[in-house]
Amino acid sequence: MSVASEMAQTADERGVNALAILLVTGSLGEEKAVECIKQGATDYVLKDSLARLPESVRRALQEKRLREQRKQMEEKLARKVEELGRKTQIEEQNRELELRPREAEQATRLKSAFLASMSHELRTPMNAIIGFSQLLTDETAGPLNEKQQRFVGHVLKGARHLLQLGGPED
Repeated sequence: MSVASEMAQTADERGVNALAILLVTGSLGEEKAVECIKQGATDYVLKDSLARLPESVRRALQEKRLREQRKQMEEKLARKVEELGRKTQIEEQNRELELRPREAEQATRLKSAFLASMSHELRTPMNAIIGFSQLLTDETAGPLNEKQQRFVGHVLKGARHLLQLGGPED
């Protein structure tokens, strides 16, 4: 492992991700210097070209600032994405809440229609039962014994009660 990659690894382990590594050497050839850059060095300066050192330092510092800005922008973007996700979730919940009163109104209308239909469907046969029970009570078809009168009275009372449960007549 080269010195540059060891330094980069140490910087990563310590959480220093914006470290600039400038390689100043008199013994490496350009091929080795390029290899060091591939492994993490920011730049290299040969000792016989030290006049390049200030420019390399400026460039390394600028790259460091750009990396920091990029990191800040990425963090800001991540916060915005998270915020947008929450906003989208809230909007979806609001849409669902807007639908609930409509669904409740529809359910109420359907229930009312069902009850009206059932009321009508039950009222007709119930009136027939009441009518025939009254005929039996009036003994128009012949006399009833006491037990039969009591049974017909129960039928008549129950039918009237069910008719009242069905609601008012249309």
